[in-house]
Amino acid sequence: MFRGLGKTTLEEMDDRFVDLDRLKGEYKYGINSQNKAEFEANKGNRGDVIHKDANEYIEKLFLEYLEHTDKILLFAPNPAMVEMIVRHNVPYCLVYHSKDKETVEEIRQRMRNRGNKENFIESMTGHGIMEEFYEKSVTDTRPTFKMELFKGEYLSDKLIALLNKGKTPKN
Repeated sequence: MFRGLGKTTLEEMDDRFVDLDRLKGEYKYGINSQNKAEFEANKGNRGDVIHKDANEYIEKLFLEYLEHTDKILLFAPNPAMVEMIVRHNVPYCLVYHSKDKETVEEIRQRMRNRGNKENFIESMTGHGIMEEFYEKSVTDTRPTFKMELFKGEYLSDKLIALLNKGKTPKN
């Protein structure tokens, strides 16, 4: 799923979810002491890479989670992560943003609200980047499911409702 859709927030809200991007970043840059808000705010300015084997690390962690837990794993669809999932024949859901200007601007504002620096926001959402991601998402045939988010929608709105569908509240 694209940046700014709520992976970190969803992980904080519901312990059924794990943000693999956060875990990969913490390992890659050797960051363990920062809280999640500080970690998010420092995207694009985290210093030198400490562990160059972050992709291998996250693949091992990914496989351990799959084998030993029932957690729902969240990650941005960077090519290395998607290829890893496809290579292991793991069904997945691709969540992507709508391409309308209001949704795109809202995602940029969400990134600002969580403390990301403008240079990072521009590098992730600048001219043509989000439009290209949208087009690739719409035409990608590998995901088992796809979900488009529009202005005002968050990952938590969709996934928690989907997971809780049909469950009756306990008294």
